[in-house]
Amino acid sequence: MDQFESAQPSIDAAKRAAEIELAWTIHLETLGARKIRVRKRLAEAQGWRCCYCGVRMIDGGQSPSSATLEHVVPRCQGGTDAEDNLVVACCTCNTARADRPWQDFVADLPVRPAFQSFGASVPCRIESAMTCCISEAESVSHNCS
Repeated sequence: MDQFESAQPSIDAAKRAAEIELAWTIHLETLGARKIRVRKRLAEAQGWRCCYCGVRMIDGGQSPSSATLEHVVPRCQGGTDAEDNLVVACCTCNTARADRPWQDFVADLPVRPAFQSFGASVPCRIESAMTCCISEAESVSHNCS
């Protein structure tokens, strides 16, 4: 009887660990599917163009022109995964920006930021999040066309 009682907690613990692992797997799959849907929806709204350089983006993969979710305010600086803090950028621009403030990144671009030419196709949140840097970006000397 003592042998059975001591084995029972380890069986319950193993079962519980398996349940937790399954729950996390389902959660991560759901989260991944949500990210894909959000990325595609935002890319469609931007005409599949990078919000910074304007390159035509592709869906998926690890190509330099792959569409990636970009946090306007980086998570490490208190930004969230809420859609009003997300835009879509090519992998190259997203990587180059890293966790720098987007205003600094835009000011260093060698060309006029693409979001200025999106016009009506840009969701309001992109315009409101990025409009304030237009005057800053234009005042920086960098061969804008």
